Amino acid sequence: MSCRKECERIEASSRQFDIPKRTERIFRAYLELKFPEAEISYEAESFSIINEFGKKETTTPDFRIVKPDGKRIFVEITKSSRNGTDPKERNRRIMKQAAPKDIYIVLYNKELKRIQRECPGFEFFKKDGRRREKSKNNH
Repeated sequence: MSCRKECERIEASSRQFDIPKRTERIFRAYLELKFPEAEISYEAESFSIINEFGKKETTTPDFRIVKPDGKRIFVEITKSSRNGTDPKERNRRIMKQAAPKDIYIVLYNKELKRIQRECPGFEFFKKDGRRREKSKNNH
């Protein structure tokens, strides 16, 4: 089955209605294609730590993937770029302390674009033509 058809099929399934953002629904479809035997959950678990100032810090990764062997992978996706600083550094720190045995992955704009190039059916970044229309009007 093509990536586009698979994405459309999974995105349309009833399991997707609990995911509000389009990018996250599409990414869930991608995960289901890549990990067909894994249990994939959206915002299934939150993690908390007490920081050095005595304040509670919490993060809830976008996805939890539980592979058949029991290995847990948490994935955070963001369309943000890493312009010198990591917008998810706080989340990384919390996950490292709260769940050191689990794998925590952050996928940024660059990685999402790579996935979209490799499997065009997963359109995280829709081409809506606005820029093209704008430049036509300016000439």
